[in-house]
Amino acid sequence: MADISEIKNREINEARALNILQQLIRIRTHQPQGDEADAVKYILSLIGGNERISPRVISHGANRSTLLLHIKGRAERPPVLLMGHLDTIGLESTLRWKHYPYSADFSGGYVFGRGAINKGGATAMILAAEILSRCGELPCDVFFAFTADNDEDGLGARALVEGSFLEGIGEVIFVQPTGCMIGIAQKGVAWVRAEVSGHYAHAAFPKQSADVVKLLLEYHKKLNIMLRGEPHPYLGYNTCVITELESKGIARYMLPGSARASLDIRFLPAINEKKILSMINGTAKELNEKYPEAGFKICVDNLRLPCAMDENSPHIKRFEDIYRSLGYKPKKTGIYYLCDTSVVVPSLGIPFAIIGPGEDIYHSNEDEKIALEDIKKMAKLYCNYIVS
Repeated sequence: MADISEIKNREINEARALNILQQLIRIRTHQPQGDEADAVKYILSLIGGNERISPRVISHGANRSTLLLHIKGRAERPPVLLMGHLDTIGLESTLRWKHYPYSADFSGGYVFGRGAINKGGATAMILAAEILSRCGELPCDVFFAFTADNDEDGLGARALVEGSFLEGIGEVIFVQPTGCMIGIAQKGVAWVRAEVSGHYAHAAFPKQSADVVKLLLEYHKKLNIMLRGEPHPYLGYNTCVITELESKGIARYMLPGSARASLDIRFLPAINEKKILSMINGTAKELNEKYPEAGFKICVDNLRLPCAMDENSPHIKRFEDIYRSLGYKPKKTGIYYLCDTSVVVPSLGIPFAIIGPGEDIYHSNEDEKIALEDIKKMAKLYCNYIVS
């Protein structure tokens, strides 16, 4: 068993890191089906026989599950949780991929494939768990959570919180793609379904009925006006975009009788739950009163609150110190996309940081990739943070 003091200079086995990541990429865990249970079985096969790692599988049904690993320490300080996810966004087509999304090609220092960026984080967690389990007794208990459904409703994170699996946790490292930077804030998310109803009318006589599509666009415009404000130093501005728009007409020369839209709102920590709901519902009420001939129906499908740490907090300063001790340059950032932070932090109210390998390229749907060196770098960081 290695001595804890050796961790700082310990090299990460590159061949093992590559093999683990390639296998994880080849296990398909697409939303909305997820099928994370297949990836959980693979991780369990890697740690099988390791008596210092205690696994616990939380089943969600339909071949979906979350895995929680535990390494016991001396309890000199509260337990630390590292949390990453196993699900990936869907795949529309493979036609534009130069590297087939499930071949997990390794080229030029990068591993290519669907889910490479978040499964690179999961790989760093597995490597860190293996290293820490082979060291002397750790100063605290360490937990590793590999969750299901991060990219939709947070099924895995909610099960961990609501099932009291995270009681006593003192701090969390959310393993998400930050380009190896220290994430200190995350935007909140509200997914809104808006429907406007009127009645059919001939397009030659538009005043005979409410223009339901126009009213939906006006709703979107008013929400954007209400969301205007000062930018956050790491998160930028509030945003509201239409992601789906549908109208039901009976002919190309007829005004539709109803229209629906899906809106994605990303909001800053300055806006709380009460305020964002007031904006969403209040705007619809205002338009209902302005256009009594139309009817607005609003449904919030998913509401995840923003989270932020003070950039000068001792918790964040400690991460910066560890970065410097390893020869890394500490740089802070903010997270625009949805992750388990918005489920766990508001519930537990504990310090956190969002730190992981891989660039934030969720906007790209082709040739997703991650640098193998970044995975090794982050595995080393996690280990050093635990024992420091």
